[in-house]
Amino acid sequence: MDLTLLLDQQKLNIRTSVLIKRGDEWLIHQGKKEKFATSIGGRIKLLEDSRKALAREIEEELNIKVSKERLQFRTIVENFFSYNKQKYHELLFIYQLEITDELGFDKIVDQPDETFDFFFVNQEELKNIDMKPELLKDIMLGKVQEAHIINYDENFGSNNDKEIISSISEANEDYQSTKQTYSVDEVFNKYE
Repeated sequence: MDLTLLLDQQKLNIRTSVLIKRGDEWLIHQGKKEKFATSIGGRIKLLEDSRKALAREIEEELNIKVSKERLQFRTIVENFFSYNKQKYHELLFIYQLEITDELGFDKIVDQPDETFDFFFVNQEELKNIDMKPELLKDIMLGKVQEAHIINYDENFGSNNDKEIISSISEANEDYQSTKQTYSVDEVFNKYE
């Protein structure tokens, strides 16, 4: 059973994701019907830890087996966004995996999940790709090193939400303008 919960037309997701690096290239994937790319991963199942879930997702999506010990923890993102007119609160565990030639070169063609295109991009190409969440690019480019990030997508808020999320939104605006990140304690202490 996936760790996802629908409450009053809003959804809580608990997911895991991997940033796969080969030399100076990153592996990303894009839904064939989507205009944005993202990292590989999926929902964590009940009583499954995030690394075990990610090893399962990598095997499902890329058809390769990876020991969970190879997955290096990078960050946790508390992500708030809207998708298909539904608001999401997502806890996203992000890991990194260094590979050599396990996946071949260029575009990956023989994959079990035919709803996505998988491809490698270099640092320059990555800068021009629309990714969700957007801050994945900053993590991949080494601009974000924090252990916990709170992220609000620009389409998430409404007039009713501004009072509730204003202090965290201000911290997110600071991050966008300075690329400075804050721990949860710093956010709440800064805006109390």
